[in-house]
Amino acid sequence: MIISLSFVNWVLSSSEFDLSKQAKILVQAPYSFDLSVMSWAPALAVGGTLCVLPKNKTDNFKALFAVLPQMPLQVWVSTPSFIDMVLLSDDFIAEKMPNLTHFYFCGEELTLGTAVKLRTRFPQAQIVNSFGPTEATVAFSAVAMTDEMLEKAERLPIGYAKEDSPTVIVDSAGQILPAGSFGEIIVTGPAISKGYINDSQKTKQAFFRLDGLPAYHTGDIGSMDGNGMLYYNGRKDFQIKLKGYRIELEEVAHVLNLSQYIESAVAVPRYDRSQHKVQQLLAYVVLKSGVRKQFEKELTLTQAIKAELADEMMAYMMPSRFIYCDQLPITP
Repeated sequence: MIISLSFVNWVLSSSEFDLSKQAKILVQAPYSFDLSVMSWAPALAVGGTLCVLPKNKTDNFKALFAVLPQMPLQVWVSTPSFIDMVLLSDDFIAEKMPNLTHFYFCGEELTLGTAVKLRTRFPQAQIVNSFGPTEATVAFSAVAMTDEMLEKAERLPIGYAKEDSPTVIVDSAGQILPAGSFGEIIVTGPAISKGYINDSQKTKQAFFRLDGLPAYHTGDIGSMDGNGMLYYNGRKDFQIKLKGYRIELEEVAHVLNLSQYIESAVAVPRYDRSQHKVQQLLAYVVLKSGVRKQFEKELTLTQAIKAELADEMMAYMMPSRFIYCDQLPITP
C-alpha cells in the first residue's frame, strides 16, 4: 500500500534523472507494473510526452523492430530484459535513433554485458541503473554508468540511495554490517509502504522501524562500499525476478499442484550464470496415475495444464517449460 506522500516524494526525487523539459519518453511497461511510473510520472512533472509502445508490437519482433525507429524517443525506460530483446536488431543504433540520449533501467539486474552492448550502440547516451522494490516506491537508488564501471566491474552497481532513504546492510541477526560486507539490504525513509493490504502477518514480517524511520526488509542480498555505493548480489529467499516481474516460487508450485493432472510439482528457475539473471522458469512435474495415457504427446498435455491453470496465475508466472518425471528428489 503506497500512500500519496511516498509517491510525491519519489516524483520530487526523480528530478535527479536529469530529464529535459518536454522530453519524449517511452512507455512500454504495463500500467499495473510500477516500472511504468518511471515513465509517466517524470513526464508529467516536466511537461513531457509519453510515447506508448502497444503490447501487440512488443509481442511481435518484426512489428517491434519496424516501429521503434519511427518513434521520436529521447528517453528510454524499461527492464534490462526488454532492452536485451531490442538489441537483437542491428538497426537499434544511435545513427538511426539520434534523439535517443537517455536510458533508465529498473525492475531487475542490469548486467555488464547488456550495458556494454548498449554503450557500443549509443556511445554518447546516458545509461542509468536504478534499484528498488515496489514497497519502497519505484526506486530508491540510481547511478549513471561510467566507462570505468563498464571496464572494471564484474557486476554493475545499483547506485547511491536517495538522501531521504538511508540504507544499510544487515546480517541474519539484524546487526548493521561494515562497508564491503554482504548481507540483506534494508531501506528506510518516507518512501516505504504502509504494508500489504489484508495481510497483517506478511506486513509484520517485512516492515519495521529503524532509528525512528519506517524500514523494509527487501530480501535482497548486497553490499555497500565506503562511499555508499550499493551492489546487488541476489535473493535470500524463494523469490526470483523474471523479465522484471517478481515471482514467488512457492506460489507457482502451489498453483501447479491444483491441476487435476498433477500429483506434485515444483518451480525451478534456470539461470544464465554469465548474466547473473533468471533466463526461464521450469516446472518439474509428477503426474497423477493414468494421466500420460490420456495424451499422445507431452506438448498436448502441457497445453492442457496451462489452459486449466490460466485463470489461477498471471501469464508471467507460468513456467515456460514442463519437465515430467517419475518422482521429485526429496531432501532427507
